[in-house]
This record gives sequence, structure tokens and C-alpha cells, in this order.
Amino acid sequence: MTELSVTSVAGPVVCARRRCRWMRFAGRGAAFVAVSVIGLELCLRVVLLNRLPILPFYIEQGRPALPASAHFTTWVEWHGASEYWTDAYGARVASRGKQNPASIQTGDIFVLGDSQALGYLMPFDQTFGSQLAKRVLGDAARVRILAAPGMDPVSELAALRGYQSAVNLRRPRLAVMVLNLGNDLDELFFAGLGGGERDTSSSTRWLMMHSRLFAEWISIHTIYFSRDGWTGVNPILYNLDAAERVFLARQAIGVLEQQAADLHRAHLNGAEHVAFVIVPAPFQVDSRLFERYRKNFASNQVFEEWNSRIDDFAGMMDALDRFIARQLCKDGFDCVQVSELARNDGPGAKWFVQDTDHLTAYGHEKVADALARLVFPPAAERR
Repeated sequence: MTELSVTSVAGPVVCARRRCRWMRFAGRGAAFVAVSVIGLELCLRVVLLNRLPILPFYIEQGRPALPASAHFTTWVEWHGASEYWTDAYGARVASRGKQNPASIQTGDIFVLGDSQALGYLMPFDQTFGSQLAKRVLGDAARVRILAAPGMDPVSELAALRGYQSAVNLRRPRLAVMVLNLGNDLDELFFAGLGGGERDTSSSTRWLMMHSRLFAEWISIHTIYFSRDGWTGVNPILYNLDAAERVFLARQAIGVLEQQAADLHRAHLNGAEHVAFVIVPAPFQVDSRLFERYRKNFASNQVFEEWNSRIDDFAGMMDALDRFIARQLCKDGFDCVQVSELARNDGPGAKWFVQDTDHLTAYGHEKVADALARLVFPPAAERR
């Protein structure tokens, strides 16, 4: 009886000891991981000078948006450092003093679009909106840019309506809408199918803004593990027939003109002038620029399959570019075709950032010049 009693007690004691040993081991492991994460976070903050290695944006109400009422600085290779301020509804503004929508003045400039309009990873004063405000209004800060990476004409229209319902734009001197041929038509097609992303969770939003380690992970994942073989091209658009492409272009025109109608209307505060900017895919300007995307493709074979047809794709995109621009002009709108500006200017490489489709500071400057001449010509030209 005594032996049985000792054995019956010893079993649970041994199990308890093992559990304690595993709990201590797990606790030490968790502490090691926590210390390592904190250490990496602190190291990255020092290396990055507390700047973000990505441009943070998220999905809200089914559409991309920048963080609202935010102030942050990005630093990304090829781009350098760029400071961002946003107002209470996510529009990019010049400084803290412009974050309050009450600071909007009658006759400011308003820009709507995707990352091309935003000035992707670019200082505010280099964006065409800011440069245009300086030329026309004498103040580079009198512009609001409602834009985010991943926006398309449909999500831009929804963002505009949400912004107008919350903010008094006080009759902008000029409203500029940007169509990015590099991806907008594909995204418009996808939106028509009911495609879309789920809203970003609050925890992901917080980590994106406050953890440099999490932001660096997003950056590395995007660069090295997201090679789907389509970078720099519009795979949906190229697989449509001519009639379907024209139909899609007409859909884009319809949404753009609805944006213009909303901006004109806005009761007594409608925009004085409305203009459009059409930004091409870089290979429309110079087919050799497509080579920059080789590293982003899944394999050289996939890249060469696209590269061998790039001149045909450029011709097709040029035809859509001209069609959209002519229709907008026919309907009474001013329109700047960046493809024409760039081709008449010289080498396309100075117009587009080395590793993306985005316009350089030089490209933004030329767009601002073209808009100023088109919408606000000198008195001698008006006569």
C-alpha cells in the first residue's frame, strides 16, 4: 500500500516539474524574442533616423487612403527623404499649419489622383500641384492633394465625394484630376468586376506607422517576394480586344467627367477651372525604359515574352492616350498629355524615377508649366 501511495504521488510531481521546466524555457524564449525585436526596432530607428522605409497607406471603406492628421518622413532608395503632412481627411498638405481644413482659402488649388498626383516619395514643394500654386497663386502651400497609391478613377470619385461632404473647398481656382495609364485602366476593369481589398485592420495601421521593423518587413516583402511577372505592364488591358479596350476607355472618361461635374457643382463653391493630366506608362515615351523592370519579373523568360512585344503595347497605349485626351477636350476640358510633353523634350529617363513608373521632380515641373500655360495663359496669348 505504501509503495502504491508513493508512486501515485510521484507521477503528478514529475509532470508538474516538467511543466515548470517547459514554462521557464518558453518564458526565456519569449523574453529573448522580445529583446531581439526591441533591439532590431531601435537599431532600425537609428539607421533610418526614425524615418519610414515605405510610404504608409491603407484601405479604408474599400479605397486606399493616407493616414489622416499625420506627420511622417519617408526614406527609400533612389528617392531620398520626403516629409508628409496630411489633414484630418487624409489629403496631403504643405505643413502643420495646413492640417486643419479651416485653413483652406478661396481660390486654392485642388489635386485628385493616385500616387502620380501625390508625388510618390517626393517632397511636397516638388509636386506639380505645389509648383503650380507657386506660379499661379504665389504661394506653394496653397494646394491640397487628395491621393494615395492604388487609387483608380472609381475610388478617386468616392474619395472626392467623401472629402467634399466634410470639407468646404471654397471654390478652388483650379482642380486637377490625374489619370495614370500605367495601371488605372486595369484597376478600373477590376473594380467593375467587384474586385477590391478588405479594409486594413487597426493593428496593422498602428504597426505601419509606429514600427520601423514592421515597415521594413513590408518593404522587403514587396521587393523580393512579390514578383508576379506583371510589373510595368497592364496584363488585363493587353488581353482585351480593341472594342473592349475602347469601351474601358469610355468608362474611364465617364468617371473622370463625373469627378469634374462634382467639382464644378459643389453648390456655390465649385472649382473655377477643371483640367486633366494623363500620365503614360514609361515605355510609351521610350520603349527602352521597360528594361528597368527586368529584376521584378519572376524570370528572364517571362520578362522577354513581354519585352518582345513592348513596341506593340506602346502603340496600343498611345492610341488609348490620344482617344481619351481628344474626348475630354471635345467635351470642353483642358487636358495635358504627359506622353507628348516627354517625347518632345528628349530622353524619357529624366521623366520617370529609376525603379518605378512615377514622374521625377523634373516631370512634375514640366507638368506644372504645361498646366499654367494651358489654363492660365499670359495676357498676350489670350488676345
